[in-house]
Parts: sequence; structure tokens; C-alpha cells
Amino acid sequence: MMTYDELNAQNDKITELSNVLRLLLTDRLLCDSSITAELFCRFVDQVRNHLEITDKKLGSSPNGVGRLS
Repeated sequence: MMTYDELNAQNDKITELSNVLRLLLTDRLLCDSSITAELFCRFVDQVRNHLEITDKKLGSSPNGVGRLS
């Protein structure tokens, strides 16, 4: 079961990655690095996973409210 606190923790990690990527992508040399590409792939995977969980769990609740199960 996933709680709102766990979803918020996922959000925090996604935000951290987003902030790091925002800085890395402003520098052309860093933009082309394999580390930046790896972080970007991790970011996309985490966002996709988060959205899938959110859509699945909130969509199954009658009003989209309550504990995620």
C-alpha cells in the first residue's frame, strides 16, 4: 500500500532530480555527458512510475480521496 506520505517522498526525489538536471542542462559540456543522460533516464522513469501509481490508486478511489491501497 502506498500512502500520501510515500507519494510525497517520491515527489521530493523527483524534484531533487529536476533541480539537478535543470542546472546540468544549462552547460553544453555537461548536457552531453553520460552522467546527465543517466540522471535524465532516472528522472523519466521515476516520473512515469509516480504517475502510473497515482493514476491507478487515485482512480480506483470513489472520490480520489483517502488512503492509497
